Amino acid sequence: MASNDMFSDQQREFLASRDSAAVITVGADGVPKPVRITLGFFEGVLTSSGTESRVRTKRFRQDPTCVLYFARGRFQYLSVESTVEIIDGAAGVELNQRLIADMQGVDEGDAVDWFGETLEPDAFRQRLIDDGRLVYRFHPTKVHGILRWG
Repeated sequence: MASNDMFSDQQREFLASRDSAAVITVGADGVPKPVRITLGFFEGVLTSSGTESRVRTKRFRQDPTCVLYFARGRFQYLSVESTVEIIDGAAGVELNQRLIADMQGVDEGDAVDWFGETLEPDAFRQRLIDDGRLVYRFHPTKVHGILRWG
């Protein structure tokens, strides 16, 4: 798999400040299926939280390739062709706890806000298990787009 080190500093800055993001998978009918996604660099790798029940998880398990699409303003965009690694089970739960704490800017071991509730670590861990949470880690194979305009 390619490394997340393939991003330039300018691309990393863009990914941190973009307005929106989508992941594009291909359905059984052969049609590309875009869906909004929340993700960011975590431990140096583009990472997102998901669930076992999501359609994208099923698609990733059948074909681990996808395109991530990021946009800012009217003209700037970045497309990232990727291979997806799914981390599930106990490792996925543990990684989700660290990922969500990082995304919320709280220390590991502190309570997190989760869908309108404040959950202490043990309750949060159980919620992650109950929800079938897992982690998607995206390993880029190609990056292209327009980051400057005019």
